[in-house]
Amino acid sequence: SHPRQRSGSSAPHWERWRPPPWSPARRPQNPVNLAGLPGMSLPAGFSNGLPIGLQLIAPRFAESTMYRAGYAFEQSTDFHKAIPTLGGQN
Repeated sequence: SHPRQRSGSSAPHWERWRPPPWSPARRPQNPVNLAGLPGMSLPAGFSNGLPIGLQLIAPRFAESTMYRAGYAFEQSTDFHKAIPTLGGQN
């Protein structure tokens, strides 16, 4: 028996663990992640003082293409340098 395994259970403790109901781990997963596709989010400005993000999704195993597109976007904009104004409009 595994030292951290409880008696009466054949699964190791890490396979029996379930997150509490309030945990972000219980929220539905992004379909992109479930499909195994690489994705990234980039800052894309503000709307009414709230940040906007641009999500890039690439085909499987095309991370380098996604990174190049994200880098090109950041080089052509200043969104990643913007600092939100607390309590005000951007």
